Amino acid sequence: MLGPHFKNAVLELNASDDRGVDVVRETIKNFAKKSVVLPDNKHKIIILDEVDSMTEAAQQILKRMVDICKMEQVQFTQDGMEALLFTADGDMRRAVNNLQNVSSGFDLVTKENVFKVCDVPSPDLIRKMLQDCLNGQWRPAHEKASELLALGHSPLDIVVTIRSVIKAFKAPEHVLLEFIKTVALTHMTMVGGLCSQLQLDKLLATLCKVSLVMRKG
Repeated sequence: MLGPHFKNAVLELNASDDRGVDVVRETIKNFAKKSVVLPDNKHKIIILDEVDSMTEAAQQILKRMVDICKMEQVQFTQDGMEALLFTADGDMRRAVNNLQNVSSGFDLVTKENVFKVCDVPSPDLIRKMLQDCLNGQWRPAHEKASELLALGHSPLDIVVTIRSVIKAFKAPEHVLLEFIKTVALTHMTMVGGLCSQLQLDKLLATLCKVSLVMRKG
């Protein structure tokens, strides 16, 4: 696919060897920033082998969070713990800081309270927005995106949350793979400086088109 550019344009990591989530994230981030001259319509490729082992890190964070809550006598719900895990994005320090902030403002750590304090676009609304795209309905998806923007979330905030939510989104596998690729390309464009509502609207329109075309095919 990449021919002579393979050596410089492909990064392969083994999740079972690179246990540290931070190490993996930093390596990927540095590779993504690296400038590589490629032919038109060709992109750098990141291969993450044995990625399922990375879920162990998330499970470990969740266990430690529960232990901290019990030790500090902090009341919590299961969905509250899962929300903290979601907002931490694999970072234990961020998870602890978020827990401290939520428990300081509320007597009970719930999903609703976590997202109020951490100011993350609602994953539930993001899922509904993705479902609209899966159904080929751009206008309802656009309205949900506008609702999130009105709450003060930036287009990049929304795309970052889409990227997290889409990993567990239920859709036909071939459609989901195209969704993930499309979201990744939009995220790359936004991080590169083109972070606007227009890019977000374009993403939603592209997802709707992808779903409609692939379902017909």
